[in-house]
Amino acid sequence: MELFELAGRVRGVLKNPLRVENVDLSVDVSVGIAVCESADTSALELLRRPTSRCTRRSRRGSGCCASTWPEHCSRSRLRRGGELRQAIAHDQLVVWYQPQVDTRSRQVVGMEALVRWKHPTEGLLMPMTFLPDARRSGLNARTDRGLMRRVVADARGWLDAGFAFRVALKCAPPELVDSSFLSELFQALDLAGLPGDTLVVEITGTPS
Repeated sequence: MELFELAGRVRGVLKNPLRVENVDLSVDVSVGIAVCESADTSALELLRRPTSRCTRRSRRGSGCCASTWPEHCSRSRLRRGGELRQAIAHDQLVVWYQPQVDTRSRQVVGMEALVRWKHPTEGLLMPMTFLPDARRSGLNARTDRGLMRRVVADARGWLDAGFAFRVALKCAPPELVDSSFLSELFQALDLAGLPGDTLVVEITGTPS
């Protein structure tokens, strides 16, 4: 238990924002703990145990392992990662909706949720300009969850206004593999009192 408390304190210190050469850096880390047993004789094996777990956690957006990231550490990408953290914290990521129309009845039968970034200096940014950086910075999970909560709230508002729209929500495959995303989605639908077929999850491999 003391090791976990120490690891938590270390993470707290390292997550404090840093300013390096006029660039604001937001750093997150995963801490791996390996306990040496009497049968252990290899230091390399002890290092490998937490590293493999950290890598899996990193892919789910819960941490970042430096061993898989150095090739992306350009100055612009570091800056973009810091800006994205600020964007999430200050609700700069917004949802636009594209109507889906039944050509026979000419009625709107659904909406497709599309994420946009209201950048304070660059204006409105399309997803292909920032979602790849969100993935590299380990922010994809936070982005998808924020989008999901916004969509559920809007769907509830439309239903209250008499519009039973089906809403399509795009999601990257790694988020669906992470069981916590689906459980949070089901919980959000239950809290909003929405039937399960209100939301259609579309699996995408490219930013949208």
